[in-house]
Amino acid sequence: MTLENVCQLSDDPLISLPAVVRCSAQQCRKRGDQCRHLHHMVGHHRYGHSPKKKARRIDFHAQPWFMPRMTASQTLRRPDTLNPYRNSFNAIRLLAAIQVVYMHSVAHLQLTPNLIFQIVAQFPGVPIFFATSGFLVLDSFIRRPEIGSFCKARALRIYPALVVNILILEMVFAWAGGYDPMKLGLVSDATFGIVFLTTASQYIASLVAGGYPYSDFGFFKTYPSGVLWTLTVELSFYVSIPIFGQIAHRKGLATVAYAILAMLSIGLLISIRGLVSTPVNVTLLTFLPYFWMFAAGMIFRLWVLDIPPPARNLVIVVAGLALAVLTIVYDASWLDWKFEPEANDIIRTALVCILTVFVGASPLLRSALLVKYDVSYGVYLWHMLAVSTFVGLGWTGTYLMFPLVVLLAIVAGLASWIWIEQPAMRLKNSRTGGAAIAEFPSSGNLTE
Repeated sequence: MTLENVCQLSDDPLISLPAVVRCSAQQCRKRGDQCRHLHHMVGHHRYGHSPKKKARRIDFHAQPWFMPRMTASQTLRRPDTLNPYRNSFNAIRLLAAIQVVYMHSVAHLQLTPNLIFQIVAQFPGVPIFFATSGFLVLDSFIRRPEIGSFCKARALRIYPALVVNILILEMVFAWAGGYDPMKLGLVSDATFGIVFLTTASQYIASLVAGGYPYSDFGFFKTYPSGVLWTLTVELSFYVSIPIFGQIAHRKGLATVAYAILAMLSIGLLISIRGLVSTPVNVTLLTFLPYFWMFAAGMIFRLWVLDIPPPARNLVIVVAGLALAVLTIVYDASWLDWKFEPEANDIIRTALVCILTVFVGASPLLRSALLVKYDVSYGVYLWHMLAVSTFVGLGWTGTYLMFPLVVLLAIVAGLASWIWIEQPAMRLKNSRTGGAAIAEFPSSGNLTE
């Protein structure tokens, strides 16, 4: 396969990509974007070009047999819907994180629910994160079909900030009098810590270690994080993606399979509902009861390039109106998607997930600033430390605390992005298996 020395600018002005690829298959002289011989080897080399640097060669992996048959033009240019500089997923994720911050602030700081609370509660942040992950993580696997490369990218994205967060939370919790080193013993303590860092779940760690190494909450009224369980769910979803991705090239089959599994996951969630006052069911710490939320993003990712923008905009309008009507009909009641969901809760949550991915793939909320400073993961991880500190100090009952919580969370998120997440992400494009993995410009968000 040969490359002509013709380049066109991609969405990122600092990277140029080959414009013409010709197939070297016998008796085939078609342009690359018209040829179906490209499904095994889209292009052995890509040439990046910068106005200030010499052209550089980057090895480009052959496309495995199980991946979609992409044309050269599809492979060498990411469409706007999949380009973080052109879509709105970064903004969606930040808004979801702030929604979680707001809900936790109202609950723990004993703030009086008002009209704003009723509106914000209709857009639960965790399902939004799950739907976004379904779209972006499946897209990530489609672009990185090698399992080793995919797992490396996911681990580098989620674990560095998570490990630092857990270590600091444990140290602060111990300093505040909540840790008892003699309760379990040295070996059990070490086991608890390793499992906790690996799974992000205290409950799973306690099952393996035989208990919790905590005496009481001390200064804090609760453990200063209420979001780690969702990271456990995310990690289990990441593990499943190489399996789900095997059929992604057969869009019809994949759509039916994902939809059936989504229905089964709803049934599973309903069957184990009402566990608020009972011991935690380990199943609730996996993606299985929540797969229907992930599936909304996964199915949309399969077809996003086939749906014209006017149709996507129509879906946004229809889903938004349907959600508004149902919210009015049910008098803006609490949207229970987790513990005891009723039929209307599931329908409204599904509409939120659909609205999330369609708006996320649009340019409505795109922001270059959020691509450069993706603070949503850090905001999500660190906000409860501020909330728990204010509760321990007795600074509750006033909405003046909420802006301060948001400010501290954004500062912590920015520090996490600059000093932990971004440096770790630079490692994911290092050589894997002897060849560099060709990457397009990305925001580096949690699911990239």
